[in-house]
Amino acid sequence: MSEGTKIPFRRELKASVPLELTDVLDFSRRELGKLNWKEESNGAVVTAEKATIAYASPDGPAILKLGRKDDATSITLVVNDPGAVAKLASRRSEVRRRFCLETSTTLLLR
Repeated sequence: MSEGTKIPFRRELKASVPLELTDVLDFSRRELGKLNWKEESNGAVVTAEKATIAYASPDGPAILKLGRKDDATSITLVVNDPGAVAKLASRRSEVRRRFCLETSTTLLLR
């Protein structure tokens, strides 16, 4: 079972597979490495029941989370797009600036 979401600055994929966590972790590390994803040296947490690994991907920073539940391993992979975040912040500040200008003009005209 899998599902995914995509919003302008973030993509997320969730899945559950009937495999051991170590098998999914080994597969993920191998295949993401082939896609030019670089595992961050700090912040990796791996136990028998869960794993959280940060990556630098070609599309931006990413987090892989694995967890054991019942007889399956849950997978959550999130990729953030820093360019889209910067665009959104730029638009917000433009809206704020325009709002302030319009509000100031309205107050001056009264």
